[in-house]
Amino acid sequence: MRYLSAEELTAINQEAVAVSSDPHGVMNAANRTHVIQAAQYKYEKDAEPILAKAAFILEYLAFKGHAFIEGDKRMAETAHRLRKPERRRRGLG
Repeated sequence: MRYLSAEELTAINQEAVAVSSDPHGVMNAANRTHVIQAAQYKYEKDAEPILAKAAFILEYLAFKGHAFIEGDKRMAETAHRLRKPERRRRGLG
């Protein structure tokens, strides 16, 4: 399994804030790297769907990592919408 690189996360963030005039960029590079490593560790032997892994990364960035100047929560909103069918399947609402 190939996980997103730090540069790819930055590109996703840049797209998330492109529709507004908000600044974009990395606020904390260590948190950006940590989220990738946390996802790899959490799902090392797990057969979770790829969207669950992506949602974990985006939610982590928005609520724990805050790696970017702007757009962390916009990225998480996308993750929430992607993860919703999986949560219903598991009875989590």
